[in-house]
Amino acid sequence: MDKTAIEEITKLALAADIVLHNHNAIIIPDGYKLQSLESLEDTPNHFKGTFLTNVISQFESYVNLHSNDNSFVYVDQETMRALAIIDQGSQSKPQWGKHRAEIKLLKTTAYSSLLKYANAALYQEEFIDFAEDWQENIQFYFDDMVEGQAVIGTPTFQKSIKTLRRLKVNANASKEQSVGNFSASQSALESIEITASNDQLPSGFMFNVIPYEGFEPVSFNCQLRAINDDKSVKLKYRIGQFESTNEHIANLFRNKIIESVKTAIFIGKMNYQN
Repeated sequence: MDKTAIEEITKLALAADIVLHNHNAIIIPDGYKLQSLESLEDTPNHFKGTFLTNVISQFESYVNLHSNDNSFVYVDQETMRALAIIDQGSQSKPQWGKHRAEIKLLKTTAYSSLLKYANAALYQEEFIDFAEDWQENIQFYFDDMVEGQAVIGTPTFQKSIKTLRRLKVNANASKEQSVGNFSASQSALESIEITASNDQLPSGFMFNVIPYEGFEPVSFNCQLRAINDDKSVKLKYRIGQFESTNEHIANLFRNKIIESVKTAIFIGKMNYQN
């Protein structure tokens, strides 16, 4: 028997006798690699899995069912997400952090549509289609002046749509574009007028919508504006104080998690064992 054969037999004997019990691994001859034996055991060493959901109540239920003193939740208001690390452990006794739950809120269809068309110049029919699609969410209003004080009225939806269909542009030969609210004063350089016969034009509309599943309805004040575009009319709306309302919605998300999840909660992002 040559020296090489003797060396290989020796390696096999050593490998058969060396078992790393603490790490559930064994040294094998093929390159002496460490290979886990967890797959050969009756149960895994620890739970591995991530629960993903878009529903706040499901996230709360899952975390409350599985959380313990080693669990932590991180709420990211900016992205409307939350992450629970069920088996995070502590600084002195860290755990693997492979059991997690995540929630990412999805905007409702109506809320997505409102944001999609905000500040976009829409042709009359495009805006009317949008309004009719979300008729149950929209309440038009118009501003009137009584002794210098603004009085807000609420015309019916169909009356407002009928008025918007009759919008037309009366202008001189100048091609300068004019943008403004329906009631805005005209440029001193030209006479451009957007009218709908003798009907009063709505100044805007309230859009009442549930932004995310599990939330209460939120009202957005949308100010209507008219744009004359080469003898045609385009309509656009601006959501008033949107940043403030958006911040309010984000705070609602944070508070819902804080009030319902019975474990340690932090506001922010966590990159754990990346």
